[in-house]
Amino acid sequence: MKNPAGCLPEEMPKRHALVTGGTGFIGSHLVRRLLEAGYLVRVMARHPERNNDHRQLTPEQVSSVEWIGASLADHEQIEACLHDVDVVFHCAARISFHALDRETLYATNVSGTARLVDACLEAGVKRFIHLSSVAALGRSTRDDGMVDEFAEWDEKNNPTNYARSKFLAELEVWRGQEEGLEVAMAHPSIVIGPGKIDHRGSNRFYQMGRQGMPIYPTGSVGFVDVRDVAEVLYRLDHDGLIGRKFVLNSTNLSYRAFFQRMAERTGSPQPRFALPYLPALFLATGLEWLSRLLRKRFPLTRETVRAACSHTQYDGGAVLAALPDFQYRAFAATLDDGLIFSKSVSTN
Repeated sequence: MKNPAGCLPEEMPKRHALVTGGTGFIGSHLVRRLLEAGYLVRVMARHPERNNDHRQLTPEQVSSVEWIGASLADHEQIEACLHDVDVVFHCAARISFHALDRETLYATNVSGTARLVDACLEAGVKRFIHLSSVAALGRSTRDDGMVDEFAEWDEKNNPTNYARSKFLAELEVWRGQEEGLEVAMAHPSIVIGPGKIDHRGSNRFYQMGRQGMPIYPTGSVGFVDVRDVAEVLYRLDHDGLIGRKFVLNSTNLSYRAFFQRMAERTGSPQPRFALPYLPALFLATGLEWLSRLLRKRFPLTRETVRAACSHTQYDGGAVLAALPDFQYRAFAATLDDGLIFSKSVSTN
């Protein structure tokens, strides 16, 4: 199995990694994994003071990381983060399904990624590991309808601004490969597991599960453990899986089945009523009109309704073939560990 230095792991010099978005949910898990593997880690973040919001690092690990406040909107700030860096793990991104955030999505996810790629090329950084999303993939080309790495992008069937911004960000990364970067990419489905719960992140599913979801969306979706995502991102560099991208997905479930499992673990009400698509879409349309009028964001949008009522399944098997010693965590453990963590955070 190859590694970045072409030598045995015990002979490898310490690699110097820059992690963008290292204070975020996935980024914080990745920082911990890189430290455990002996990397020298620098984190570029807009708010470096939030260096352990997700409580994944020990005090010693926090102090061993170089935290730099910088923005993807500023080329000079990016340049200042890249000296002596061997590999960049690009985890920073904006996630939103609100029409009001379209410009911000493109500014961060597309222009910010392009700026980072350019700075890496100028600084002589060799490798770029990009955290993308299944949202950036297209329609399945398979008979079974499952989405994998070969799904073909279709603008008409990817109507969200978030999906478009992530797809365009990928094009910037592949452009960097054409200009000399060593590139690898991961496409996780919905990422859950131990970490802080907020109103925007995917970990809000734990809060929703603990409260109970008597009304459930009719769609289905894929899930993957945040610790598995961090492991694969690390392994893309360590094992030198260059020029490749991987869908990361451990489990496909309907939303009803997901909230049933949550209810069984928390004692919350079981899901009983399906959310009707057309009334929900009508309500979301009205809320979007009101959102533009009041300049206020409501949680229900046409994009979230369409996503919650769509039936999409993902094949995360390619990474298992590329990394024979890697296995996804059992989904039951992902649910239980996340619930235990979310309960401990809410009681502190």
